[in-house]
Amino acid sequence: MINYYFGLDIEVSDSIFPAFSTIVKSEVSAHKVRCIIPRSRICINRSHNGIIAALKERFDIAVEIPEVQPPMTLVQGDALIILRVRGTAILTGDSSPTKEQIESAIFEFSMYEIISDGF
Repeated sequence: MINYYFGLDIEVSDSIFPAFSTIVKSEVSAHKVRCIIPRSRICINRSHNGIIAALKERFDIAVEIPEVQPPMTLVQGDALIILRVRGTAILTGDSSPTKEQIESAIFEFSMYEIISDGF
């Protein structure tokens, strides 16, 4: 069974990936993200409420940020969905982004799948 993780590009470090691994990156649609989120481990800091509010408004993707951010260490078979938001001040942590900010933002979803860990 695949363990899914969801995070923001500004919070992800390469230390979460196995030291020696094969990783496949692909772009994913908002629809697919909406389907995967309910069974994902959410690894987002509470200071990014503005991004989460914009995600809900724009794509109807509800993300509940946990009280404590869980550790993220991926192994073979795991997948990480990363959200990258560009072109807006939403990244400042504002908890109530304006409609203009949400509409002007560029949201990109990428999935990183750990195909193998080792040589």
